[in-house]
Amino acid sequence: MQRQNMIFIFFVAFLLIIFMGYLFVIGEQKDTKTDKKNGITSKVPKEEELGQCNFVKNYTLLLVTESDDEEYVFITLKEYQVDNVATVKVKKDIMPSLKTGNYYRFSFSTKKAIHDDIEEIFESSIIREVEDVKKVVDGENAICATHLLEN
Repeated sequence: MQRQNMIFIFFVAFLLIIFMGYLFVIGEQKDTKTDKKNGITSKVPKEEELGQCNFVKNYTLLLVTESDDEEYVFITLKEYQVDNVATVKVKKDIMPSLKTGNYYRFSFSTKKAIHDDIEEIFESSIIREVEDVKKVVDGENAICATHLLEN
């Protein structure tokens, strides 16, 4: 009888160890993010660890397209001095009078860790201000290092 109890205790302990290992692996997966473009997995800091990040990105407005939703517009942007073009959906009321070919300085705010990608920036950040600029200042296109996920 005692041998059966011992086997039962070892079996339960074994199952608990497997279950705890499974929970540990699942927990680790929630703290990682896989870049869809190149399959690289990186650690994602928790929002409370990051705090607030305010940053500026400069884009050339290439195209404006009306949305079916009257409150929104699709804009196609090219990042300043980078061969990166994307179309994003934004609220009309945050945009000044739009002129294709002009440079615009977008001020963003985020508490999330993000890649330096136009679509991800617009999805994961709040647009604080948009201004039409005549001259782009080099070096102001940086996302806070603590919030930037490596590509």
